[in-house]
Amino acid sequence: MAMMRLCQRLLPYKTDISEPLMRGIQLVSLVDEQVASDMAATIATEVMNLLKGAAPYIQHQPVWVSICGLIKIIQYESSSFPVCVETLSWVVKESLTPLNFTIVLQTVVDLLERAVPDPKRGEGKGHPDKIQDLLHLMLASEEWLELWWLGMSRTPRAGEPQWVAFKHDAWYQVVSMLCRIIKNPNLEVRSTAVSYLQRSVVAAEKLAISAEQVQQSLLMLVLPMTHDLSKQAAAGSKEFPQCDGTVRELVRAVVKVVLLFTEQLQKLPSWGAAWRAILECMGAAMGAASRSEVLAEAIPEALKNMLLVLHTKGDLKEGWRDTDGTDLWEATWRVAKKVSPNLTPQLLGS
Repeated sequence: MAMMRLCQRLLPYKTDISEPLMRGIQLVSLVDEQVASDMAATIATEVMNLLKGAAPYIQHQPVWVSICGLIKIIQYESSSFPVCVETLSWVVKESLTPLNFTIVLQTVVDLLERAVPDPKRGEGKGHPDKIQDLLHLMLASEEWLELWWLGMSRTPRAGEPQWVAFKHDAWYQVVSMLCRIIKNPNLEVRSTAVSYLQRSVVAAEKLAISAEQVQQSLLMLVLPMTHDLSKQAAAGSKEFPQCDGTVRELVRAVVKVVLLFTEQLQKLPSWGAAWRAILECMGAAMGAASRSEVLAEAIPEALKNMLLVLHTKGDLKEGWRDTDGTDLWEATWRVAKKVSPNLTPQLLGS
């Protein structure tokens, strides 16, 4: 504890000895887990004081990794959990940087999952009073990224590879972490997270995220998760209440991607394969419609909107083929007909 107090007092004034001080913080994180658990409340307070007093002077990413690792250990002690949340709230609101963004975001999600009551863990209580606070930190992190890029884009450094790479990686991390918590059985968490995901999809346009990164997020994150939750909805899973509503909102997020990025996506050689994956996902979501009026209405309308956009942009026309020779025109209408008998090529002429 003395090392953290020392760092809090000296870092703002003794930049010439910051290196040994940083190493000292990293050593603190190596404390035995049982000792950390026994002293969790004290450590939580010291970490909070350290960051409030010296966060801007912690300029080494491994140190942030060590600090967040310590928070992940001590959060299991009930009395220290609220202090950990308060600490992360302060960092997100006052001291996020490209240096610590990803590790702080991941730590927020770790604490959020801990906050949700889960009888399978044995204790079951969780920290439900902190769920909305932690969800808000997810939103605040994404908002920080938008504001950071707005400021950066006005400088000559905006085109430097390191900042472009960070912007893309950070946005992908936001989507990845949101997808992770959307899989949570808790309805409050899922509903809020999927609304944030829709916001992040729109933010991709403001952030000038590349078509490649957008498509990757679809193929690796959003579509697989929509598939998984569609299966839960189709099975009428009691573990995931109102799962059909979550699937509907995920499909809306997919539609937003198509509406916003069709022109960029259609220039990619892999767009045909991505479109087939979207069609497959629509089919899986419609598979749950027999149990859900919500999906029975939403999926045909969502697919209809995408078909009209693709036709308007010049993709959806007879003779459209993938790079492997697959007839995408035929493949599209095969799936569309299964989704709704009203979705036929005649739609494009109406």
